[in-house]
Amino acid sequence: MSVCISIISSVRAFEFEVHMSAPNSDSAKPKHGRMDWIDATRGIGVILVILVHSIIPNINPITLHVSSFVIPLFFIFSGVTHNADKHRNNIKRFLKTRAKQLLVPYFCLYGVVLLLFVPFSSVFEFPLTPSQLAFWFFYGSGPPKLTLHLWFLPVLYFGMALFVGLDYVTKNLPRLFRWMLVGALSYGAIFLKDSFEPMLVPWHLNAILLSAAFIIIGNEARHYRELDAWSFESTAFDALALAAGTSLLIVLSRMNGFVDLAVDNYGSSIWLYLATGTLGTVMVTLATNMALEASETIRRLLLRVGKHSQEVYEAHPLVFYLVAPVIMFVGMLLGWLIPVEPLGWFIRFISATAISITFTTRFIRANSTLRFIFTGRR
Repeated sequence: MSVCISIISSVRAFEFEVHMSAPNSDSAKPKHGRMDWIDATRGIGVILVILVHSIIPNINPITLHVSSFVIPLFFIFSGVTHNADKHRNNIKRFLKTRAKQLLVPYFCLYGVVLLLFVPFSSVFEFPLTPSQLAFWFFYGSGPPKLTLHLWFLPVLYFGMALFVGLDYVTKNLPRLFRWMLVGALSYGAIFLKDSFEPMLVPWHLNAILLSAAFIIIGNEARHYRELDAWSFESTAFDALALAAGTSLLIVLSRMNGFVDLAVDNYGSSIWLYLATGTLGTVMVTLATNMALEASETIRRLLLRVGKHSQEVYEAHPLVFYLVAPVIMFVGMLLGWLIPVEPLGWFIRFISATAISITFTTRFIRANSTLRFIFTGRR
């Protein structure tokens, strides 16, 4: 963890030197808003999630490397955006607001799945029965190898709740103690996984501990950087750091292997997962800052996706179930068979990204019922 502190501190020190030596002119100011980098990073993050979900269960270099950091990215940025000084005064209100945002969509969407599963199970052959799906709902994890993407919502909520509690208890202690908590939470996650194997840990309790660890890392980054973009404020240095960091990330993620937190898979080492999750998040932010400066079109797209990242995440798997039937139907109309694979993952990725963004911005935000189901707000 000391490596993370030194990286963040060195970036801040270098940025200060660049700022002091740079001329005071309008041209030196960033062209985008101060908070845009956060929304844009989340936008890239959710696009990468869709990419991984488009490819699995196949494991290839894309899924191996991207899985090493893409979920931690959202945990870390939950810590970055959390104003501890503000929310310590009213923890109950914070938890209530977050419950509406994360738990209401979880139960609503899972309920929709259960309601649709019953009639469709009599028409199509599924690997689960309705009663089995209901069991896994109450168990809070699983089913094995078929875990719904909705698992992320309660894990993030309870991870934030745990972090808020730990933050309140340790507010007067030295900040080094928080890094000790990262280690303790990680050991707790290992203990829970080992205790329940070969079963999944109920309600992803181990993932909740690990999410709290990443949230602490993100909140510590906020302490050192506040809400300033994680950038050297120099395209050349950003590109150099991105190349070096990505090379290291590839090595570490290859050492750790494929990661799937939804089924308690941290890879070969939870400590490597902490390292790749943190390093990968930093690399995405560097790439994001470069993308924001490169093109106004890219900037608008990333901000659009990032500001609706939760809804896009919740909606994107629905498209996957439509891709194969649509391709087969089009093939029959044209009189020839269109192969679903090996390009099926690419079609799933493009269609899920485009349709999810359109569905989110055109329908969810415009309809109060859909807005409540997907965001907990009316």
